[in-house]
Amino acid sequence: MEREDLLSLCQQYVQQRSLLGIPILISEPDPASEIVYSFRHGDISESEKNSLLVYVTNSQNDALETHQWRDASVDEQEFF
Repeated sequence: MEREDLLSLCQQYVQQRSLLGIPILISEPDPASEIVYSFRHGDISESEKNSLLVYVTNSQNDALETHQWRDASVDEQEFF
C-alpha cells in the first residue's frame, strides 16, 4: 500500500471511531496490520510506522475509554 493510501486508511479509521465513540467492525483492512506490512516491504520508514501506530491505537484507546465511561454512568443511574 502506498504512503498516501495508508495515511488515508488510518484517517478514515480514526474518524469513524471518533464519530461513533465505540469500537466498530470495519470492512476495510486493519490499519495496524497494513502499517506493519508497509514497513516490512519498505513502503514507509520506521518513524512513519511508529507514528501511524500511535495515531491508530490512541484512537482505539480513546473510544474504549469513552465507551466504558458511558457504560459506568448507565449502571449508576440504574441504582438510583
